[in-house]
Amino acid sequence: LKEQLVKYHPNLFTYSSRKDVDIFFKELGALEGPVSELEAFSLLSSTSSIIKDGHTIFYPSKEIIDKFYSTAKLFPFRVFWDGTSLYMIMNFSENRSIPDGTKIHSINGVPAKDIIDFAMNRMMRDGHNTNYPTWVLNNFFTAYYSFFNGFTDNFDVTFQIDETITKTIHIKALTQAQISTFRKQRYPDYHEGIISEKGKGLLLDINEELDVATLTVKDFDNGRLRKNYEQNFKKTIKSYFEIIHERGVSHLILDLRGNQGGHLTNG
Repeated sequence: LKEQLVKYHPNLFTYSSRKDVDIFFKELGALEGPVSELEAFSLLSSTSSIIKDGHTIFYPSKEIIDKFYSTAKLFPFRVFWDGTSLYMIMNFSENRSIPDGTKIHSINGVPAKDIIDFAMNRMMRDGHNTNYPTWVLNNFFTAYYSFFNGFTDNFDVTFQIDETITKTIHIKALTQAQISTFRKQRYPDYHEGIISEKGKGLLLDINEELDVATLTVKDFDNGRLRKNYEQNFKKTIKSYFEIIHERGVSHLILDLRGNQGGHLTNG
């Protein structure tokens, strides 16, 4: 892996010195004895924290990913990490007693912060900015939790009921198909990590009193804009700027929160 990165990566030492990279791989190579595939994945993906390149991404094998989407039993909650605490915000489990928004104290005895820290040290990111890996974990926690911890049939999830009381609930793991069924039943508007709404992928709001236009661009990808919002980027943006010029607005705010990128020409 080190040889390939040195040979092909265009800016391997932008955020870590050659010495630090050498030390990292020396320690990584000092491992004794065999490891499982997922243990190897955890080790190799930690390279992300050294090279800090959001487009150099590590995945498990095709077999593991295929298992994830077919027969594997998975963590049946959508979660949100706010930088300090982990919350369950969508319940896809068979246990409906836990309300959305409940704080997760630990999973299988491991504190939520330790789980997030372990994953964050193995996630892609650009430089020292952790916004992107946080976004990835908030949208794909179930996948990465499985890739880093393996597949299991059950989870003991401890929820923080209030400041002093916690409650541990035995949760049955579910397959991707089972989770998808509960998701469609309970959250019909939720799709592929976003709430899909026609005409709301590109939004223009003008505050004439402040002389400010706010242009929200949720995606730069033409395909996703058509599929999720039924909008054409070029035509919509052109019409918005015509409105901005017609009203003589002097200031423009671009809201790109949650935007995953897409076609460079749109950017």
